[in-house]
Amino acid sequence: MEATADGAVFVTGGSGFIGRFVTQALARRGRRLILLCRSSSRSRLEARLAAWPPELARPTIVAGDVTRPDLGLDENARARLRDEAHQVLHLAAAYRLSMGEEEARAVNVDGTRRVLELAAGLHHLRAFHLVSSIAVSGDAEGTFGEDELDRGQGFFHAYGKSKFESEKVVRQSGLPWRVFRPGVVVGHSQTGEADKLDGAYYLFRALSRLARLPLAARLPLISMREEDLFFPLVPVDYLAAAMTHLMAAPPHSAFHLVDPYPLSYREFYERSLRAFGLTGPILRRPVRRSVRLLMLPPLRQIASAAAERLGMPFAMLGHVLYRVRYDDARARSALAGSGVTCPPFPSYLPQLVEFFRRHESDLAEPA
Repeated sequence: MEATADGAVFVTGGSGFIGRFVTQALARRGRRLILLCRSSSRSRLEARLAAWPPELARPTIVAGDVTRPDLGLDENARARLRDEAHQVLHLAAAYRLSMGEEEARAVNVDGTRRVLELAAGLHHLRAFHLVSSIAVSGDAEGTFGEDELDRGQGFFHAYGKSKFESEKVVRQSGLPWRVFRPGVVVGHSQTGEADKLDGAYYLFRALSRLARLPLAARLPLISMREEDLFFPLVPVDYLAAAMTHLMAAPPHSAFHLVDPYPLSYREFYERSLRAFGLTGPILRRPVRRSVRLLMLPPLRQIASAAAERLGMPFAMLGHVLYRVRYDDARARSALAGSGVTCPPFPSYLPQLVEFFRRHESDLAEPA
């Protein structure tokens, strides 16, 4: 994927957190970029691009929105894309575990269809790249392979179901495609930089609040006994580097972009406790049975209200029921020799926590 006469890459979602790192990584490889951007996000995107190193070519911005017909592009923009764009990288998505199916489908499924329609009309299309999610596995158990998609799995939230459906749409499109399935994305492994309160950061917020209580540091704390529940994290800098390298891989391939040696939920939780200065004794108890009970209608409303008071979507609890590991053999094989490797979580947890402590009030809720 080095600089060639390969035309431009059309990117949706380039103004988001992952998009910010991926677009700069592509620019460093000499790629010419055309970024789709909603009018409401344009000034913020322009400010970020202005801060790029001067040696990087600035992307072209076109106004549009994946929820609008023809992406809301004017004829000049459509003509430019038809002639100049050789690849499409579709990052734009709605991500809130609490969102309903209608919103999830409108953005993540129907939006993907609209981007595919545009891609099908490009004169020189070489590949359509979809940024999906490991959430497509739903409640599947065991090892989930990179070639797998539909096991008849169920879903605890509309987000996972919508990403599953958007992958199906891409695979059935007849276009040359690649699918990237990131794990639970966290901040930059060197700087800790993050911009949203989601995923692991819901726990960080709860622990931060707990740590501020009098005498909390030495209170006994309950942890889970189970060791077969894994938390597939991925730092954003590894994700961006891996994706930009894998955009040159053979088409019709999916890649799990996760830590190849994931921590269990228990180890992630207990390491996070200590990182926030909570040093009391840890009492381990089985949690899966309790969570299953909380998911039942009589208790669900009460448990949901309690989770919201902690600043955590109730749907997050469903994740501790997933006994699944993500096989990333294809991704690791394709990245071999590239110098792109995922750092182990303990090596960058201090950076994540330090950045969170300094910027907790600045982090946004998922849009």
